[in-house]
Amino acid sequence: MNLLLLLPDEILAVSAATPDATADASSPPTTAAAAAAAGDSAASVFAELCGERARHLLKVLGVEQGSELRAGLLDGPCGVARVEQISASAPTSDPGGDPQDPQDPQATSGPRVRLRFTATEAPPPPLDATLLLALPRPKFLGRILQWATTMGVKQIVLTHSARVEKSYWSSSLLAPEAIRRHLLLGLEQGRDTVLPEVRSVRRFRELCDDVVPGLRRRGDVWIADADAAEALPASVALPATLGVGPEGGWLDHEVARLVAGGARTAHLGRRPLRVEAAVAVVLGRCLPGS
Repeated sequence: MNLLLLLPDEILAVSAATPDATADASSPPTTAAAAAAAGDSAASVFAELCGERARHLLKVLGVEQGSELRAGLLDGPCGVARVEQISASAPTSDPGGDPQDPQDPQATSGPRVRLRFTATEAPPPPLDATLLLALPRPKFLGRILQWATTMGVKQIVLTHSARVEKSYWSSSLLAPEAIRRHLLLGLEQGRDTVLPEVRSVRRFRELCDDVVPGLRRRGDVWIADADAAEALPASVALPATLGVGPEGGWLDHEVARLVAGGARTAHLGRRPLRVEAAVAVVLGRCLPGS
């Protein structure tokens, strides 16, 4: 964990003094983020972590009272979180949480860690690249989402292809909460706070007729194709869209349709790459200094 990302339901209050342990939150999360983002030095954002999140801080990171951590507010600024209080387990008062599920971030059983967050800087600038991705096997999708988020991508388009199994679209790993979990992990790895937008375009015709032309108006749309005559530039001019097909690649007629919509094809070398490797290569060509 390179950054502790504080989530809206973990925010207690914005105050100049530590809130009473039994008090309800005096400010909603949006107010907390706004106050910190405005650089109000008189306001501290107080948060409380419990369940698995608190156990990770205590057992893995070894925090104690007074420890300071690099932290950030979701969709807000980055800064420093100071451990103000560590308390033992307490019964849950949240009917939506499952105290028996150690993977449930809402669980309120177990230790609690109270933090004071102070904003110090804005999140890092985004990578002005859109990832266009033929839906991979769901078990690999999470890792790809994490990598793309860590590298600063803020727009991800998942689409269909003849070589994409239709059953992939019904996987529970595509549920919004599952996707969000991987995006959050990617943000923490990349010391970022701003969630990417992930959208699905299941109709290939819509992709070629509407989505690709719209992306083309912002910048080049590059489609990775092993048979392309041109190599992807070592440093891709931004803004741009980078398209990676399914295992086995796009079919010829799919490539033709994408090109008709305004895309350009480029190869990544003559060695066939798996989807995960291809995503890393195309996004790496967009990073500053590449």
